[in-house]
Amino acid sequence: MLGDGVIVSSYQPNDAKKKAIDVILSFPEEKRNIEVLKNMKLPAEDGNLSLEGMINLKPKNKLDRIERTDGQLSRTVSARVETGTLPNAVADKLRGFIKNNNDFKDVKIKFMGDQQDQKESGDFLVKAFAVAIFIILIILVTQFNSFFSALLVLSAVVMATAGGLIGLLIMGLPFSIVMGGIAMIALAGVIVSNNIIFIDTFDQLKETGKAF
Repeated sequence: MLGDGVIVSSYQPNDAKKKAIDVILSFPEEKRNIEVLKNMKLPAEDGNLSLEGMINLKPKNKLDRIERTDGQLSRTVSARVETGTLPNAVADKLRGFIKNNNDFKDVKIKFMGDQQDQKESGDFLVKAFAVAIFIILIILVTQFNSFFSALLVLSAVVMATAGGLIGLLIMGLPFSIVMGGIAMIALAGVIVSNNIIFIDTFDQLKETGKAF
């Protein structure tokens, strides 16, 4: 109890979403020193004896564990968000707070966990989307033998992607890098398939003289 205290119970607030609060028993701050420990009385047959008369007390520095990440001294701070709260929104607020606080100017802060996983997944999806578009372009040019027709199909992909993002914005829905990115790639596949049919039909009608 001379240190951080002892957890003796816990209190659960009325809001069930909040975590239980620990009830800690400890000495007043002004009495948390070695002198109080030395003068502590222990019951014995001849009366109360001071702790100092029974043991030898020597203050020493506490050996703490040194954490390193990629060879650099580090500290890990972890937290969970409340149900219904987006981790990305909380992380953005933390980034804004850190950026505007001079106390952290010499500290390198790195978000890990879900944030790191989303960043890695997002980077992979961006590369995969770029490769997919390039392959689609080659296939379209080979099929139509025309750069104009191929670019016309890809322009529909760009407009469909923009429309999807605008739809999320209007509906007030969050954009998930993983799920949203996969959905955009799937949408691009559907758009390309439909436009191939449209352009191929148009070219056939044009050859027969029935095009508009």
